[in-house]
Amino acid sequence: VADILKDVDVAASVGAEMYVIDAGWYGNEPNQWGNNVGDWRDGKWMEKGGGLKAVADHAHKRGMTFGLWVEIEAAGANSNLKKEHPDWLLRRNGEPIAGGRALDLTQPEVLEFAEGGIARLISGLKLDMYRIDHNHCLQPSGNREHRGFTEDLTWRYYDNLYAMFDRLRTKFPKVVFQ
Repeated sequence: VADILKDVDVAASVGAEMYVIDAGWYGNEPNQWGNNVGDWRDGKWMEKGGGLKAVADHAHKRGMTFGLWVEIEAAGANSNLKKEHPDWLLRRNGEPIAGGRALDLTQPEVLEFAEGGIARLISGLKLDMYRIDHNHCLQPSGNREHRGFTEDLTWRYYDNLYAMFDRLRTKFPKVVFQ
């Protein structure tokens, strides 16, 4: 955190308007961002010095807005989320797709987790921008049996994703969702 705070100072000194933290601030192991996605809490290496909250507060204190990258729709191989909820993965013919990383946002409890996680981060860190870049491919798409038919989940997945962001934009109208 101390080194990140120095970086914030450098950004402020050159006139940056926003400071954004990308992948790697969360999870069980440093430098394993892809394997740690899903555990959206400070990694142990971030605890010393006040964690991400200290970084966000410092950026705001230096007159910058603060943004954060979160791949909310994913669960990495080393994440507690994947270990605790393997049933939350998006599946095709019963097998996880997208390298076993994609969360099934068609499940109400998964959607609630994702939306609640984003809201918690926005509120707790006073985020000015939430950034997502959807790091997995959902092709072939997920499916499931529904009323005796096999349902492709693509439409339902994206309807839920967009509806979640519509609700979050209403709740946090000043936050930029990128």
